[in-house]
Amino acid sequence: MSLEIPQQQIRAIRRLLLTVSLFCFLVAAKSRGCLDETRSANAAARVVVMNPVNETSNRADTVGAESAPATAISARGRRWILLILILGTAMSSVDRQILPLLLEQIKRSFQLSDTQLGILTGPSFFLLYAFCALPLAVVSDRISRRLVIVWCLAAFSMMTALSGLAPGFLLLIILRMGIAIGEAGNVPASQAMVGDIYGRSQLTSAMSWLYFSQSIGTTCGFLLGGFLGQWLGWRLTFVVVGLPGVLLAFAAYFVLPQNNAATSHVRASRLGTNVVPLKVSARFLWSQATYRYLTLANAIWAFASAGIAMWTAIFIGRIYKFPPAQIGMIMALVIGVIGAIGLSVIGTLAQRMDRRDVRWPLWIVAISSLVSAPLACLTFLSQNGALAWLGGSLLAFVSVSTQGSVASTVQMLVPPHMRSIAVAIKHVVVTAIGAGTAPLVVGIFNDVLAVSYGDQAVRYTLASLSVLFPVAAVFFYIAARSLRSDIDRAETWEETANS
Repeated sequence: MSLEIPQQQIRAIRRLLLTVSLFCFLVAAKSRGCLDETRSANAAARVVVMNPVNETSNRADTVGAESAPATAISARGRRWILLILILGTAMSSVDRQILPLLLEQIKRSFQLSDTQLGILTGPSFFLLYAFCALPLAVVSDRISRRLVIVWCLAAFSMMTALSGLAPGFLLLIILRMGIAIGEAGNVPASQAMVGDIYGRSQLTSAMSWLYFSQSIGTTCGFLLGGFLGQWLGWRLTFVVVGLPGVLLAFAAYFVLPQNNAATSHVRASRLGTNVVPLKVSARFLWSQATYRYLTLANAIWAFASAGIAMWTAIFIGRIYKFPPAQIGMIMALVIGVIGAIGLSVIGTLAQRMDRRDVRWPLWIVAISSLVSAPLACLTFLSQNGALAWLGGSLLAFVSVSTQGSVASTVQMLVPPHMRSIAVAIKHVVVTAIGAGTAPLVVGIFNDVLAVSYGDQAVRYTLASLSVLFPVAAVFFYIAARSLRSDIDRAETWEETANS
């Protein structure tokens, strides 16, 4: 396939990159004052904890710094930091969501089966993710969250762009594995940074905004994947979508705080004793019943959701015969827009109910997961296009909202210096069961059922995933039972461990 690009398209790409560059420059310039405030606050905190009156007061200062992380950074500074984290998370979603819209073109280019498409979308992502997640989480917790976020943004963006130049299926798999670097490092570090800069009263709202950015990225990814895929082809689409992330990484370097809230306040006063070995962190996480059941529930939910998310575009194309641009519009509207509305509505409800009982966010997640089962059946089994549209819209409304509550709960279950590791371990398990295997399993069943059902096979494969949603709901409910005691245990763990 020729890689020659018409001059008209080159000019369009230049205008796009110029616009993104200007935006990143303005963000970096406007945030300089916020960055100075952050550095001054960090320096002041280090002075306080490095001059203790006695060991008891030193420990009290340390615990106070950890219990109120938001006090070190101004409200304006926190907004700029959250904006960059939102853009980075959205960019990650864009890079991932364009792939389903381009699968049929890739399949024709390399003469692939559905099983091979499943390998491209599943195991090829997880292999590098599993390898990098925990080491990057350790770097994030012990050295610098900013360093991890900046380099991961640049790495997965470049890998996305290079995917468009892959001459064969094997090299495309290798390059797509590089996307996992961004997920492995960017997601845990971003969530941990949100946990650093926001107090408990604002954490659920801030985390919901972070997950709301995934809906924004999903919407843009589907639109770009549909329109650019139909206009430019899959190769040039990868190039155009990947390059802006490198510029965003440049802006992140100037905006994000240099020091972690946990390490900048604690490391100086404890002279390194706060660096907890990975084995100790893993043992503590395993001892938290809420964390165990929450991770299991999230993994089961992710298996069903990842299989549906990765193959719905192909389902629409094969069953309803829509072109890529129209599929992209449908996916953007249903998953991006309606899913974002659901995230906002249900996320706000969860935050308000959290004031009554801290278990309510997980109860709401359990209810959403339970309701998802009949909606998935309606979406994929209905012979009426309008009913399928209704089912898909309601499914997106209730299902997208779950991850904000799950993420904020994880942050409350661990001390500050374990936040990235807690997110990384959960993501490794969830990705192994969900994004790592579900697309491949769906592809295998598609090939098996295609012998009898042809293009209709994808309909029945996706509908069968609905049985997993009630199972996940049960474990979400079980996880909520021990939540209050596990939060108290996390808040007192460090003082107990060092007494």
